[in-house]
Amino acid sequence: MSLRPSSTGASGPSRALFLQNSGAEGPGLLAGLAGDLGLDAVVSDPRDGIPGWRPALAVILGGPESANDEAPHIAAQKAAVLRWAGLGVPVLGVCLGAQIAASALGARVYRGPEEFGFGDVEHWGDPLLGGIPSPFPAFHWHGEGFDLPDGATRLAGSPAYGNQAFRMGSVVGFQFHLEADEGMVRRWGCSDPGAPGLARATAAHMAALFGNVARLAGLARGPRYL
Repeated sequence: MSLRPSSTGASGPSRALFLQNSGAEGPGLLAGLAGDLGLDAVVSDPRDGIPGWRPALAVILGGPESANDEAPHIAAQKAAVLRWAGLGVPVLGVCLGAQIAASALGARVYRGPEEFGFGDVEHWGDPLLGGIPSPFPAFHWHGEGFDLPDGATRLAGSPAYGNQAFRMGSVVGFQFHLEADEGMVRRWGCSDPGAPGLARATAAHMAALFGNVARLAGLARGPRYL
């Protein structure tokens, strides 16, 4: 997968579509990444329907629901993943978005232990995570995980969840919150100030987290494939 813009086949500026499933979980750092790629960021609530135009990049963000829910907006996002993947549109799923993508591609989404706060993630040298140390600190906020879709490549895992990232064709999923900026992390922490991962968080954790996201953004701007 490359996060370079795909051809939209239409005139006018290319657009990155962000499907925001929760008001508390916006594009964060990924909005800047879209700008760096020369894309206009368009944020849309999937409850209002999936826009019919073809995005140059599609990002499905997190939320409190389950990918197993039968809500129409969850089903619509799964259908959109399959449609975009068939067109070769780069699709990035984050947290719930990763679970939606995995489910759309035929994988099981299941209930597991709560992961909330900072925790290490290990990766195995895929170019997507090149230049990032392993293990690296990531921010987590979820209680469900996913199996790998058939034919997908596992990119990263943690002690609690063996599948923290995957890629399959033009679709990439991250269980952890690579989009979280400092303001988002602090707001989420206020919703559960007793979370163990937050209690252990230090300025060094924050700096490492945001530095790694910057490296990912650099890879997306360069010639390497994600």
